[in-house]
Formats: sequence, C-alpha cells, structure tokens
Amino acid sequence: MNRRWVIARHEFTRHVFRKRYLFSLLSLPLMLLTMVGLIALMIAIDSNETPLGVVDPARQLQLDLPLPEEDERERVDILRFETETEARAALEAEEIQAYYVLPENFAHDPAVQLVYFDEPGDNATRYFRDLTLANLLLQLPPERAARAMEGINLSATTPDNERSFSPEKLLDTVLPALTSFVFLFVVFSAAGYFIAIVAEEKENRTIEYLTTSIPSGVFISGKILGLIGVSALQIAVWLAFALAALLLGLPLAGVELPETLTLAPTTLLFMAAIFVPAYVMVVALLTAIGAAVTETSEGQQFAALITLPMSMSFYLFAYILSNPNSPLAIALSMFPITAPTLMPIRWAITAVPIWQIAATSAGLTLAALAGFWLAARALELGLLRFEKRLKLRELFTRRSA
Repeated sequence: MNRRWVIARHEFTRHVFRKRYLFSLLSLPLMLLTMVGLIALMIAIDSNETPLGVVDPARQLQLDLPLPEEDERERVDILRFETETEARAALEAEEIQAYYVLPENFAHDPAVQLVYFDEPGDNATRYFRDLTLANLLLQLPPERAARAMEGINLSATTPDNERSFSPEKLLDTVLPALTSFVFLFVVFSAAGYFIAIVAEEKENRTIEYLTTSIPSGVFISGKILGLIGVSALQIAVWLAFALAALLLGLPLAGVELPETLTLAPTTLLFMAAIFVPAYVMVVALLTAIGAAVTETSEGQQFAALITLPMSMSFYLFAYILSNPNSPLAIALSMFPITAPTLMPIRWAITAVPIWQIAATSAGLTLAALAGFWLAARALELGLLRFEKRLKLRELFTRRSA
C-alpha cells in the first residue's frame, strides 16, 4: 500500500478512537437533542386540551366545521353558551380554560372578547382562530376558501430563472448556511488536532526516525489526508444531527414544513465547490503552522490568524443580509479565508453569479495547494529544529538542505 495512505489511515484511526474525540463527536448531537427536547417540553407546557367556551346565542359559528389536517391536529372541544353568565360559571368551575364572546354581527364586527383566568393554550387559540376563519369563508367557492385558509405562500425567482426561493426550496436556502456554521465549529474544535499532527512528533523526537525513512512530502500529505478524514466524519455526523434537529424542531415550534421539500443538485454542487477545497485549505494551513513551531501550545496561538477572520466574518452577517451584492460583500465572500462563512450566506439570499462561485472555488483550491506546499516546506526546513521556531520569511527565502 502507498506509504501516504498508510500514514493517513494511521492518523485517522489514532484520533477517531480517542475518548476526547468521541466526546467531541457526540457533544453537538447531545446539545441538539437537548434543544429539541426543551422545545417539545415548552410546546407541551403551552398546550391545553381543556375545552374552550364561546358565547354565541345567535349560532353564528358552526362548531363542527371540518378543517385542514394540520389544523385538526390542534382540535379542542368548544362548548356553546347562551349567556356570558353561564360561560363565567363554567370557567370558575374549571370546565373550560377560557371563553370567547362573539358580537351580534360577527361577520362584520370582529371585536371578539377572550376571557380567562390563566392564559389558554396556544393550540386552543390557534384552533379557534382557524375555525372562525373557516366560518367566515363559507360564502366563497370551496377551492377559493381552501386557498384562503392556506395563507400567503411567497415565492421569488431570479430574473434569469436560474434560482427560485420558496418554502419548498427551504433546504436550498438553509443547508449551505447551516453547513458554514458547522464548518466553523469543527475548525475551532479540531484546530488543536491540526496543529499537533506534526508538533507532537517534534516534541517527542519521533520525527528523527520518521524523516530517515519517509520523504517529508509523503509524510505531511499523509498526515493531512488522515486529519481530513477525521474532521470530515465529524462534519458529516454533526451536519446530519443538525439537519435532523431542524426538521424535527420546526414542526414542534409550529412551523409547518412543506410536503414537497426538495434539495436541488446545484445546491450540493455549490457546497462541494466551496467547502471541500476550503476544508483542505484550513487543514493544510494549520498543519503548516504545526510544522513551523516547536511546541503545540505555540502553534495554537498562530492558529488564530486563520480561525479569527473566519469567526469575525459572522459579525458582518447583518451587512451581508442587507447588501448581498455590494463590492465589500462580494470581495469578502470570494476571499479564501472568509469565503466558507460568507459565500453560503449570499447564496441563501441572492442569486450569486456562476463566475463568482467558480472564482471562489478556484481561489480556495489554489490556497489548499499552497497550504500543502507550505506544510511540506515547513516540515522540510524545520526538521530537527526543536528549540527555535521557523520564521515565515524562511519558507520563501531559505534553500532546502
């Protein structure tokens, strides 16, 4: 087997089966599951299946009117009262959680009163709102009434018809931005791994033996490939749990997901074009830092030169949202260090030209290749230097031994 892949496999298995890696791998999923559980608990607390009351002596509302399936899931019994005195007595006896008082001409006078001691459940008030709306739409043809019950369904299409934004395209909008957050989280959590893959061997002097049998380029590329596999596994697991939490949490929060939810192939291609070279770039550059320093702790300080601009780019989130096609937004979304966090945000809210995506991907690929070269160069020049850190200018001016 190629020695590069032997090193990559060793690096992968060495990190994946560590306790701290497994803890890191499960930390975000456990946090997301906890958040979904808290949302479910809050929804359960805000729900109340106790009947509602309505003072409607004129029988203006049909209480048994069928509603759409999503509204029927929140159905509660509604008791009709002839007078408010009867409804008040039922409320005091806790037979109902609240009651509505309808005006005499409800169709033209929407001044409905809601009376309660403790605030009624959100499910009950939503059901009564939908029931009254269905009653008001009875005079319309069935298809128009059904369309009115659905509410507003906004959809936007770019002038060139290349992209559209609608509830059915939710994944096309959310997934790249969600991946950028996961990407940044992984970079921060795994930066120590990237720095340490060479620095550890330099600290314990294992590098003295390795460099006598393995070329520096083969050694460093195998290390980088192994770490890419380690973090790719982490990203895949975290992204899967984050997406599952999103799809489970939104319905619990009362946000109905469209049944025709789709994911366009162009979105997957966009994510591959941005995140794959970006990830290789980050791993290679951090590995180069680890090869240039003499101690792991020292390398973590220099890692901020890469991680800090990535994290600070999120401070421009509001600006990007309001000015997605401004020169600054375009420039920052195409700059290799900030592209993985800002380009997905622009993709989510505007039509990004193909040439900008291609140029960004090409820039990230070149930066990744440069990172490989820098890592190999730093390892070659920094061999057996255990006391003095390699300086940046030496990478470009000093000749190899």
